[in-house]
Amino acid sequence: MCVRARRALLNKTNYVLRLFMPSVKVRVGEPIDRALRILKKKIDKEGILKTSKSHRFYDKPSVKKRAKSKAAAKYRGR
Repeated sequence: MCVRARRALLNKTNYVLRLFMPSVKVRVGEPIDRALRILKKKIDKEGILKTSKSHRFYDKPSVKKRAKSKAAAKYRGR
């Protein structure tokens, strides 16, 4: 990989990370526990942990389809 391509890739990933990563600014005198609680709420709201856990292992398309239809049936049963 040439230097120019590597720089472009790094700039692109930094931009994406800055754009999509949740962040919390801790003010002076603010407890860290409160900031961590706010960060956890943001992560839960965006579903970052859920997607990372789902991408931990490979699921075949048939397994994904079966789980999706099962969830839809569960939703319809309400």
